[in-house]
Amino acid sequence: MASQGPSFYDPFNESRWLTMTRSGPRSAFWRQSTVRFALGTSAGLALARSLTAPTGPPRADDEVLDEGRDDLKACTGTKESSTPSEEAASPCPADMVEVDGDWCPVVEHWCLRPVDPKHVDQDRCAEFAATTRCLGASQRKRFCIDRYEWPNEAGVKPVVAVDWDTARTQCTSRGKRLCVDQEWTLACEGQERLPYPYGFARNPDACNIDKPYIFPDDAKWANPSLRPGEIARLDQRDPSGARESCVSPYGVFDMTGNVDEWVYNEQGKENEKPYFSGLKGGYWGPVRDRCRPMTTDHGPSHTGYQIGFRCCASLPNTGSTAVIPTPDDARRRTGT
Repeated sequence: MASQGPSFYDPFNESRWLTMTRSGPRSAFWRQSTVRFALGTSAGLALARSLTAPTGPPRADDEVLDEGRDDLKACTGTKESSTPSEEAASPCPADMVEVDGDWCPVVEHWCLRPVDPKHVDQDRCAEFAATTRCLGASQRKRFCIDRYEWPNEAGVKPVVAVDWDTARTQCTSRGKRLCVDQEWTLACEGQERLPYPYGFARNPDACNIDKPYIFPDDAKWANPSLRPGEIARLDQRDPSGARESCVSPYGVFDMTGNVDEWVYNEQGKENEKPYFSGLKGGYWGPVRDRCRPMTTDHGPSHTGYQIGFRCCASLPNTGSTAVIPTPDDARRRTGT
């Protein structure tokens, strides 16, 4: 198929938001904000004092820590992680992370306040309610996923300007495959089904997101001799793993922000939207940068200055329905 050209995005026009999100009324938002602010000031100070002041005979350290953890959860609305830890020996290669959990087809998230109230159409949420609800039957998934974006090396900037076909070939060359979109989502949000891999509130310091948008030069991109210089001018990548807080409940780094990541969209098509070549996670610019959304407007020959990928691998004897994505697979499935 013909090339679709580079991905010179309008930074506020990522499409195909798959998460069901609701924005509450302004009055409710202000009430909730007031409560949170109070908890962050006087009540927070009182809590800190109650956790440090002696109130009786000495107790075992574990008992004191458990009580303090319960008090903090009550104040902040957080909950203990239900995502399995990596205590047992992993069946995955050393550079990959095992993901074992239940994927939900549709998750209800309540956005308490947008990043920009004047442009809610940009679909950037500053804070979600610390609750989620699965709408539909969950599906068990178990697989391996690269710890970092390709080339999957800590301290190295991820590769960009690759199309979907190239990403698939690179993964295959290492005995892996592209991630299925559902797998990628589960690895990002964990069993808690978090909107961001680090929690419910958007944090531009946690992951490489919300950098100023730099307008690309179409003519320089179209010229192969000038393209590397144009990529360097637009580049705002972090080295993989540079932000210790940008890690998912499963231990996967940089899943939101930094670079867009190619995935295999099982519900997509080859020659029309929504394509089987999906993009997940957003990049360093002012876009959605969450676990659930997926952009499906670009075919497999599409490339862009902010597009990279990571790989996944199936585990034996898991009953996984994941299909190693190839163009032939997609053609047989779509009848094209």
